[in-house]
Amino acid sequence: MNAVLKKLHVFDTHMTYFFPEDVRYFDGFLEAEIGPASSEEWSRFSAIVCTPSWFAQNIVTRGKQDPTHATFYKASFGTHHLFVHEYDEDIIRKAIEDLVSVHGQGDWSKAAMRLSRHLAWEFDDYDPTEK
Repeated sequence: MNAVLKKLHVFDTHMTYFFPEDVRYFDGFLEAEIGPASSEEWSRFSAIVCTPSWFAQNIVTRGKQDPTHATFYKASFGTHHLFVHEYDEDIIRKAIEDLVSVHGQGDWSKAAMRLSRHLAWEFDDYDPTEK
């Protein structure tokens, strides 16, 4: 089984398609539909896509008191981030396709787990035994 990128979208913070005013200073929400090439099925993976300059000035970590609102700190983990030097949809797409090419081989559940090391997977932390 080989996984493929089926759809890719980049949104602004309001989940609206966008093109940044400054292609060298931006952040967006990347959403990718990835699944087995041989089927219609897919899973949703996501990440923050931004330039290093935006990240350097806007380091965001979730606030302890209210996890739904961002709080600015001087440190952040880079999990589920894609850093690009400028906004270019072709470069962003190629980065995701290359990631899928490397980690999307073999059994789909294992491939999805490998991809989830880089992209947030909709089934991260899913436990079918929990009610």
